Amino acid sequence: MSRISVELVPRSLASLEEELRGLRARFPAVDTVPDLLRFPLRSWSACRAARRFVPHAIPHLRAMDFPLDKPFPLADLLAEAGIDSVLVVAGDPSQDLAHAVYPARPVDWIRRLKREAPELRVYAAFDPYRAGMRAELEAVHAKLAAGADGLFSQPFFDLRLLAPTLAWNRRLAEAALGWLGAHDADACFMPIRAGLDEWVGGLL
Repeated sequence: MSRISVELVPRSLASLEEELRGLRARFPAVDTVPDLLRFPLRSWSACRAARRFVPHAIPHLRAMDFPLDKPFPLADLLAEAGIDSVLVVAGDPSQDLAHAVYPARPVDWIRRLKREAPELRVYAAFDPYRAGMRAELEAVHAKLAAGADGLFSQPFFDLRLLAPTLAWNRRLAEAALGWLGAHDADACFMPIRAGLDEWVGGLL
């Protein structure tokens, strides 16, 4: 069966819980929560809160935030929260000079997490817009060789359908869901500007 995810931005615990209540009633599969430093709520704390509303939650872990020469600081938190999957990303550089960063790459943390916590499903990021498709595919192969269990991609766009309306977007999502179901595949939707109710309502 296809697994559908919705990416929620944890602006605050209150706003996250409000979105989760609505999604639980109308869209029961929520998985990923990105980690954005401009908001105080980190993705693993947001996912711990999300587990009260949904069966799965996948935090984004920025590789540069964790030093490789020290124990992984989130192991106990993830286990206690029942979080069995993570998405390891490079992350954007912090604008806060006081925020410590380390020279760790996603492939380094994927390899370490799969070695130290083999029960954890570790996903990697695939961004064809970052450095060109060839370079990104080389990076993807390295991440898979390091033990990544799967990939989360950035959105794919068709330039012939630029500037779509919400109705077009929903038709595309419905067609995508049909394809996913026929191929037993998974997807993660990212309704960034559309209200969740108007976008999700009736889609599934």
